Amino acid sequence: TIIGTKNIATLMKNTKEYNSIVNISSFAGIIPQKNASIYACLKAAIIHFTKSSASELIKYGIRVNCITPGVIKTDMTNDYIEKNSNSLLRPISMNRYGSMEEIASIVAFLSSKYADYINGENICVTGGKYLIQEWVMKKYKFSLQYPKPLNDEDLGDLIDIAKSGMYSRYTTDYVKELEHDLSQYY
Repeated sequence: TIIGTKNIATLMKNTKEYNSIVNISSFAGIIPQKNASIYACLKAAIIHFTKSSASELIKYGIRVNCITPGVIKTDMTNDYIEKNSNSLLRPISMNRYGSMEEIASIVAFLSSKYADYINGENICVTGGKYLIQEWVMKKYKFSLQYPKPLNDEDLGDLIDIAKSGMYSRYTTDYVKELEHDLSQYY
């Protein structure tokens, strides 16, 4: 990514056309995966490199953006997706996988004149992966009126979610109440 950006930016500096660089990251750069620390760090670095490059290259009329795909069906990922389908689909609100065509259409858009005012952005194309409040409520089957006290297993899982930051704070009364109840345990 760094070498490619450097080389193509050198060529683009001398043109008067629409200039756009689109980098590709991974959702692991946003929420790291277990046993993939180096991969996650490198993908997060692409997102931050994109933002820095965008601020440096815009003076030459070069926009730099990034796409972070979610779970995308490709020849390389098909076997993994088949083996892990249930766990991969669970956090995706659209309840389906993305396609290469969907990613390509975002690349085409970001490269076009229609995206002239987009610079330094990371576009997540994930089908709504980890829209967490809904996912937490479905997974743990909690209602707004706690039908029963939390058991130790539920409590441990919810504390892990709260500590991970994989939810948006204070967006619903339910989350406020849940945070208040959990706060007595940590």
